[in-house]
Formats: sequence, structure tokens, C-alpha cells
Amino acid sequence: MSRLYGLLMFPLYLQVFGYHEIPNSNSTQPATIAVLVYPDIVLQNVSSRFLSVTIDTRTLKKNWEHLNISSPKVQALARGLSPVYLRIGGTLEDFLYFHDDSSALENVNDILKPFNITGHKIDSLFKFSNSVHWDVVFGLNMLNRRHGRWDADNAVRLLQYIAKKGYPVAALELGNEPDVYQLILPHRPDPTILGSDFSYLRSIMDQIPHFKGTKLVGPDVTNLCVTQSSYKNFFKKYLDAAHTSLDAVTLHQYYLDGKYAKLSQFYDVAVMDYLEKELASANDILRNHAPGKKLWLGETSAAWDSGAANVSNSYVAGFLWLDKLGLAAKYGVEIVMRQDFYGGNYGLIQYKNLDPNPDYWLSLLFKTLVGGPVFETVALDPTNHIRVYTHCTNLRRTKYGPGAMTVYFLNVFSKKTVAVDFPKYSNQIVHLYLLEPADEMGLKSRNVKLNGIPLHLLNNNQLPSFKPKPQRLPVLIPPLTFGFIVLPNANARPCYI
Repeated sequence: MSRLYGLLMFPLYLQVFGYHEIPNSNSTQPATIAVLVYPDIVLQNVSSRFLSVTIDTRTLKKNWEHLNISSPKVQALARGLSPVYLRIGGTLEDFLYFHDDSSALENVNDILKPFNITGHKIDSLFKFSNSVHWDVVFGLNMLNRRHGRWDADNAVRLLQYIAKKGYPVAALELGNEPDVYQLILPHRPDPTILGSDFSYLRSIMDQIPHFKGTKLVGPDVTNLCVTQSSYKNFFKKYLDAAHTSLDAVTLHQYYLDGKYAKLSQFYDVAVMDYLEKELASANDILRNHAPGKKLWLGETSAAWDSGAANVSNSYVAGFLWLDKLGLAAKYGVEIVMRQDFYGGNYGLIQYKNLDPNPDYWLSLLFKTLVGGPVFETVALDPTNHIRVYTHCTNLRRTKYGPGAMTVYFLNVFSKKTVAVDFPKYSNQIVHLYLLEPADEMGLKSRNVKLNGIPLHLLNNNQLPSFKPKPQRLPVLIPPLTFGFIVLPNANARPCYI
């Protein structure tokens, strides 16, 4: 059953179930929106690492700066999200050089200048990732080139050091956003040559036994939806040369320019739909130029350029983040790597005080409640302001039994409370997990409450338990809120596995 089918059935459901259309702005009567879930249509099965995170190479360059990776608070917050892939990459990965001598001088020159990292810093990275049970994805410097070809000598030294230490590496990348290299180089390199560098890296990995089980992912391109066809053509040629060496194809995605992003854009349906077009375009390219390969969002957030100050680190950022997770699952994306666990204005944890931002709690709830199988879901709302996605419930992290489903939802109406109903399950008790701003800052709040109770770390840096609000359908969803509804007794067959 498709979304189109659900919309075609809209008038029939209005008649059969007595639902009325969305009222005008002067009405005080909540609209009742039917949500159709088709548990017999499994779109894909996401892994427990579907929601993953990044730490920008810049943080590694600055010796972790204010991120105290040995802090019990940081480690508690990190473990809460486990398991994840931790991607170490970004613009500065293409300026990183490794020196295994721990006493080597660490260059602290300006951005976009080469800098050194030592074995000591690599040790600290893996000590942290191992302690919180995260799996490292490490980006290698592709701009270390000689006569137009990748010079792998320094990368080999780094890989040999990692192998000698026995540090596990889940995946390697090579280069960051090569389709915009012309912004930092005199010209954009030939994508066919860059793609062949992946074959060279794969041969190096095959020669080091420690890396024979390590994935190779790339090419970390961006700008697939810009009007210039040159970006898509670059991606296609790159994949033609590299796809046989790749385990997954990586794309970077942002909606907005952090310098100019407006608050209202973070809950704008048109902005959300931009991602749907981009994923459809990427999947079309993969079918023709990298058949059989899975797509990863290897770096993604709401706004680029470190995010939008006091916006992309506040409650309102959750709309684009939760919708992105839903669309990514729907369109077959295997991994979504959130930029950034720490850093900029889009970090999951706050700069300096290291407290969780609202998107951390949203991510933790997602990890807790959302399981593998993804179902076709249609909200009978012609405005598309009620957005819903459905998975099996995560049985490993909750006490729910087999057959339970989790729906996550967004109400992006600015003033309308909506009653959400599930016609097939109308006689059941459901569990609501509603997230709202926790203070007078509203959409720009840095604090969030769950079912009316503010979320915060408990004593001794313990994460709180998430308590649902049991209730009968329909569920009232206030304007500009989002959250989760668990159907404990859905008896969805794919959720028994």
C-alpha cells in the first residue's frame, strides 16, 4: 500500500470513521487525523546503529578542547546512545598528518593548514570509544597527493599504528566532500582519479590483516540537489570508478545555511520535503552507478557552518532531526550520522558545560523505543503537517512484548492541536511519549520535558527512565510538538522476530 493509496482512501475513512477535515484557524475543535499503518509492508530493517554520531576532526586537532572525554557525565551520555558508529572526519581530515612519536610537535595553525596528530591522541580516541562501546569510522587525508595521485605513505603509517595497538576500526573513509574541493584547491580534481584512490586504499587494507574486516565507505559528497548538473555528474563518475571497492556510499546532507537560517524554517514542511527529493535522487544514482550498495548519511544536521546559534541546539531543531530519521528509514538509508555529538551549534551535548541539548534526549528516546522493521505509514492529512513514521518497538531496550509498534510523529501546525487516531487499533491503550519545551523560551528552549516532566541527568550522572502516559485513542498532540506513541498490543507479525 502506498502513500498515494492512503490519500485516495481519505474520503472513505472520513465517512466510515466520522473524521472531519482540519478545521479553519478560527475553530477550537481539534481535528482528528487517521493514521494508517501497514505492518505487512516492510520498507527496510534498520540496525541498532541506524542513528549514529560524529565528532569533527577539528575537535581532534584541538586536543578535545572543552570535551573532557574522561568525564563521567560525558561517558554516561555517550553510553546511553550505544551502539553507534562514531565518525571522525570533516573538512580538516584532508589536512591531517599522523606522527607516531608522542612527543612530536602538534601544529595548531589556522584552519585549512596541515596539522599533526600523534599516537597519544589516537590512543585517547580509542580509549574513549572503547569505554563507551562506540565503533570508530575514521576519515583519511585524500589531499596528501603527489603528481595528481594520492600519496598513501602517511595513511599507511597511521593504519599500521592502529593495527599494532589492536584498536578496532569499523570503517575507513578517504576524503571529505570532494565535489567541493574547488573551494580549497585551484580546481576540482578528476572524479575518476579520486575514485580509483579507493581501490588503492582497499588493496592496502587487504595487506594489513587487522583491516580485513573493516568497511570502506565514501565518497562523502554533498550538494546533490543543487541546480548545477555538474555535482550529480561528479558523483556518478566517482561511483563508476569506486563502487566496487566500497561497502557503502556516503552522502552529506544539510537543509540550511547556519548563518541565515530562520526559526520558522526548522518546522517548515517545504524544508523537510527537500530531503525526500535528495534521497530519491541519491537512490536513483546508486541504482545505476553503484548497484547493490547501501546509502549512508555520513554527516548530517539541520544547518551547515556549525549550525544556527541558539536555534539548531534548541528544542525546535528536533523537528528536522526526527523527520530526517523517519525519511531516511523510509528511503532505505542504512546509517544516519548526526553532526555532531559535541561541537558547534548543533552538538547533542552543550559546549563547555557538557549538558545534553534537546536533540540528545530525542536521540536517546529514538534509540530506546525504535526497532528494526520500518512500515509503510500514511497520515490522512492533505496538508502534510502531521508527519508519522512507524517501526517495530525496540524490545531489547524496553519492557514491551513482541508485536509492539512505535510510531513517531510531528505536529508542525503552529496553532492547532490535532487528535491522532489509528483506526485498526482504536480500542487499544497506547503509550504516549510527548516532548515539549520545558521553559518559557519555547521553541528556543535548551530544556525539554517528557509528558510534562523535565528531563535531566540524575545524581551520579545517571540517565533517567522514560515513563509513558498510557491512554486511549485518539491521542491529542499539541501544536509544534513531536514524540512517540507505542502500540503495545499491535500484534504486528514482523515485530515477533
